This record gives sequence, structure tokens and C-alpha cells, in this order.
Amino acid sequence: MALLPPYKYTTTLTSTQTSIHLSINYNNIVRKNFVMASSFSILLAAVTLVALLAVGSCGTDFTVHVEKGSCPTKLSLVTNVEVSEVEIREKGSNDFLECKGSGTKWTLESKEPLKGPFAVRLTLKNGGYRVDDAAIPEEWKADSVYKTKIQV
Repeated sequence: MALLPPYKYTTTLTSTQTSIHLSINYNNIVRKNFVMASSFSILLAAVTLVALLAVGSCGTDFTVHVEKGSCPTKLSLVTNVEVSEVEIREKGSNDFLECKGSGTKWTLESKEPLKGPFAVRLTLKNGGYRVDDAAIPEEWKADSVYKTKIQV
């Protein structure tokens, strides 16, 4: 059985939120009863696991800016990411109300005062959607930015 020569493999995967450093010393993995294919399989599995962990934490936090001029009957929103659709659900309602707009600018107007907190449902450009049930608080203020629990 062939053993790998003493060799240390090091790689670093970095995202905006996570830095993962992987260092594998073949001498710690390879034993006399392992063949080269087994050693490579272990290394491949370890690198794949690290890559999956890094990619899983690379999302962008979705934020909503309630613009100046928003009032109890009108919410003017600017998002930090372009989306296909934004919908708002008021406190106590089962239905989402569709905002008018496109890209990053959205508006919801109502004849009656809107009641927060507001849930936000957005449709992404790829067709998927995300929901945060308390994205905008009950005591929201115009010209304020709210970070949601949504990762895009």
C-alpha cells in the first residue's frame, strides 16, 4: 500500500461574515492500512464540508429603509437588494398587501392607518420568496433602516 509523503495542505475560505481556516496534515490522517484513495477521500470530504459551511454563511442581510414622507397611511420603502415583489402584512391580518414599485423602491398606501408590526414577504429575482414576520416594528419611524431576519 502506498502512503502519501509527509505533506501539509492548508487553505483559507473567506466570506464577508466568516473566515474558516482548514489545515490538514496527511501524517495525522494516513495510517499504514489506508491506501492513497482513502486519504484523498478524507481530504475531499473535509474540504467539501468547509466549503459548505462557508457558503452557507455568505448571505446578505436584507434591510428595509422606511423613507421620509412615510406616514400611518403610506409606507415608502427602499430595500438594499433588488427584488421582484414586496408584500406587507399588518398586525392581526392573515393577508399580505402587495406594494407598488420595482427593484428597490416600494410603496404601500391605505385609506386606513396601517397597523404594525409588519411582516415582509419578498419575491426574489429567481422566483423564490422569503418572509420575516416582524421586519418593521410597531413603533416604526420614517427615515429609519430596519434589518430583517431574511438572508438573500
